[in-house]
Amino acid sequence: DEAAIYTIHSFCHRMLQQHAFEAWTAFAVELSEDTDLITREAIEDYWRETVYPLDEVQLGALGFVLSGQSNDPRPSVERFATNIKALLKRRDSLPEPSGDDPMAAIAASARRAAEATDALRQAVKSDLEGFEQALADARASRRLRGNRRPTARTWANTLKPALAEWAANPARPHPGIELDQISLSTLNAGTAKDCTLPEALAEHPIAIAADALQAARTALAGAAAPFYAHAVGWVARRVEATQHQRGVIGFNDMLTRLRDALDQPGADTRLAATIRRQFPVALVDEFQDTDPVQYRILQAIYPADESASLILIGDPKQAIYGFRGADLATYLSAAARIPAGQRYTLDRNYRSSTGMVEAVNTLFGQSPMQPGPFHPDAIDFARVEANGRNEALWIGEQPATAMTLWQLEPQDAPDESIPLPVYRQQMAEAGAEQIRQLLDRAATGEARFENAETSRAVRPADIAILVRSGQEAGLIREALRRRGLASVYLSDRDNVLKTPEAGDVLRWLQAMATPESERRVRTALGTASMGYDWATLEGLFS
Repeated sequence: DEAAIYTIHSFCHRMLQQHAFEAWTAFAVELSEDTDLITREAIEDYWRETVYPLDEVQLGALGFVLSGQSNDPRPSVERFATNIKALLKRRDSLPEPSGDDPMAAIAASARRAAEATDALRQAVKSDLEGFEQALADARASRRLRGNRRPTARTWANTLKPALAEWAANPARPHPGIELDQISLSTLNAGTAKDCTLPEALAEHPIAIAADALQAARTALAGAAAPFYAHAVGWVARRVEATQHQRGVIGFNDMLTRLRDALDQPGADTRLAATIRRQFPVALVDEFQDTDPVQYRILQAIYPADESASLILIGDPKQAIYGFRGADLATYLSAAARIPAGQRYTLDRNYRSSTGMVEAVNTLFGQSPMQPGPFHPDAIDFARVEANGRNEALWIGEQPATAMTLWQLEPQDAPDESIPLPVYRQQMAEAGAEQIRQLLDRAATGEARFENAETSRAVRPADIAILVRSGQEAGLIREALRRRGLASVYLSDRDNVLKTPEAGDVLRWLQAMATPESERRVRTALGTASMGYDWATLEGLFS
């Protein structure tokens, strides 16, 4: 009952407050719940300092670096801000930026791309018809396969008109086609067995220029990593300086500041030792969702050669918070450092039926990928025993099968593959129909839960459907609705503040804040949550 229970953020905040002197941090720092404004200011400062001085060619090159698309050459601060915010969360796992100016590399690559673009434009102007004839001759001689890119139809309907229009319009910086369709590498890949490209095609200026422009764009795309590394470092330093000046920190800053304090020379004998004395035993639940910064803090406080105990509890197969920075490699690295004699596995399942446990053991135990059915290979599958349940699901006169795998039968899907929308729709219909049949049998007592003493029919609330997206949820809900079955979609992305009940509470609070406003009082009384009928409301308002 006296154990201290913290989230990792609240633990770091408490340690920074209690041990401000040892942590080399201010005694009075305001915790800001929203540091997005400071981050946005820093991003816009970087944009102004770095992007505004660029010329037209460099701007186009930077737009390609940011978007990866030649037909969207204008750099967008909004796209840049979105990418930087995502990278800032993973700053500690990014490589250190080099001291070179990333814009210098982008400018050099931009010049090469501009030169290659001019060369391609001149080649198209000079001999577009000759390139078309070379393609036709190569197909006629069967040295170039007719079903490989560029096909005759694609060339005639799309590529040739686009190239001709682009060559005639100097204001258009890019041809607006996929260059690899006319590049030498693609043409060589399309040759027949034991054949080579005809000389007229292999040495044609259009193919050669397309290859050169494609190589220049590849080099330009390679400039994205150093550019972003430089930007992330610059923005992070500006945010840190601004927060220090204003005396505020964000939630993630609590982690990085404690980590930095523990990494200071001599910290292990002061701050870390102080925290160890305060908490000689630490138990970390859901450790698979830990990121590198959090693990570094735990490592510094609880080194292996100390008498304090660090207990890590987790399951790498449940690592679901990668979007928040959780790093599965962190879990695997930590697990590898723990001696085999100090690792324990919970080998008994207390939740599922015996049949379900045996089915899962069979499914993964007989996987052709054994002994490593998961990726990465360091994640193993451990068979478990079943404690069993007191009740069992019965269908008719026998227990229900614990696990059933469905697939579309050949008559339902005669083609080698089917479009994803068709597949989703068919499986939604199949699932909804199975649920309808189950509930129909429950109404007659055939689908029921039984234990040693009682029996009850299956209810709709006993059924859960797992989906990967809101789109899939919409399909299954619509299929259920057509069968007269209601359903509720629950998502961790749902915002309670957007529910109708939250809107009602807001109207109540507005009425309480301004009771002199008859309009707001009427609105509050008329909300669905109040539950007044029309007669009652009329009596209140008359």
